[in-house]
Amino acid sequence: MMLPVLLAIVDTVPDIPRYHTAIAEWLFALVFILYLPKRITGKKSYIGHAIWFIIILSFQLLSGIMPIEFWIPNMVIAVVLMMLYIYTMSKVSMYTAGYFVVIAFIIAEFAASLEWQISYFLQVNINAFTEVISIATLLIVYTVVFSSAVLLEKRYKDKHFKLDIKRNDLLIMVVMGTAIFGLSNISFINMNTPFSGQYPSEILYIRTLVDFAGMILLYSQREHKMAVYLSRESYAMQVLIDKQYEQYQHSLKNSEIVNQRYHDLKQYIALLRNETNVEKKEAYLDELEKSISNYENQFKTGNHVLDILLTQKATQMNENHINFTCVADGEHLEFISILDMLSLFGNALDNAIESVKRIEQEEKRIIKLAVFTQNQLLFIKLENYYVNSLKYIDGTFLTTKEDKQNHGYGLKSMNSIVDKYNGSIKISTENHWFSLMILLPLDK
Repeated sequence: MMLPVLLAIVDTVPDIPRYHTAIAEWLFALVFILYLPKRITGKKSYIGHAIWFIIILSFQLLSGIMPIEFWIPNMVIAVVLMMLYIYTMSKVSMYTAGYFVVIAFIIAEFAASLEWQISYFLQVNINAFTEVISIATLLIVYTVVFSSAVLLEKRYKDKHFKLDIKRNDLLIMVVMGTAIFGLSNISFINMNTPFSGQYPSEILYIRTLVDFAGMILLYSQREHKMAVYLSRESYAMQVLIDKQYEQYQHSLKNSEIVNQRYHDLKQYIALLRNETNVEKKEAYLDELEKSISNYENQFKTGNHVLDILLTQKATQMNENHINFTCVADGEHLEFISILDMLSLFGNALDNAIESVKRIEQEEKRIIKLAVFTQNQLLFIKLENYYVNSLKYIDGTFLTTKEDKQNHGYGLKSMNSIVDKYNGSIKISTENHWFSLMILLPLDK
């Protein structure tokens, strides 16, 4: 029953040329590859894109001469090829590749359907220059749809939106994509439904309209996930900032108390020295003075907030036997707000301490901090030695803490602050040294 209907419709409505479909499938898979972490870079990536275009084009041309019974299996194979294209060119999981291939496939279906609907209308009414009309329509429609898709993906990229795709996410997307594809092509399966068309123009219109509505539905689902993600990110980073500020206030009070006690004890010791004492008493006083010297604020960077924070973190490092060296010019940090400075330096130092304190050999527990200016740029460089291999996914370093749910926001918070001041962050890992370089422009 189904085969005669398909044959009748193909005779009535000329199908989309296979090379049009191939271009659409390759082009809209490329949209997502552009914004996903790269598995292949440089000249090899260009070769990879070309090879996959040839594979997709060859398959579509081959499927065009195959019997109509293979229509559905061919569509499944086309989707699999697009998914493999995304997976082999991007450093993502199969779940992530499958998630994006559903969106890419529906966009490709929409672009090809819209282009062919317009082209078919013009060819029927003009009845001349059919090939020119076909190519011109393809170039215009594909360019507009491709540009729109790129702008949408750039928006997600600019908001640092990271999708953590699970099995259920992929399953939901596949069900939605299958439903959209089925409804858009229902006229090719059965004309006797409330949603089918009877004439060529109706069939093309229904396919285009359903694909467009489906595309909106898929992006609405992504918008919802992004809203949830950003809400959670905002809450987590706010908790992190509040914690840093609370620690700073606590350290500020302790610093004032300790400094006052230090000066009081120095005065007391000076009075004792003026008296006649035995050698043991002198040795005791020397020991006493030496024991309290550690409580003096030893950091004089030129920025009071940074001094307090470094003193607090230095205490943690001493407890974990970490060798910490700091050369910092804090006078040029005044343009950074207190909360931003606490979050920026606090998170960077916390991450370094968390990594270094796990090293068994104490002589390798090393952290270096440098803050300096050059050519109207503020440089903040933090280095620490690491032993275990670092893990990252989709271009983002993963937290090494056991509580994955509530950690991992430190670097994201730092990125947000650096973006606020129009700066940049560069991370490098060479010879077991983790290097974090932050560049912030200074006002002239």
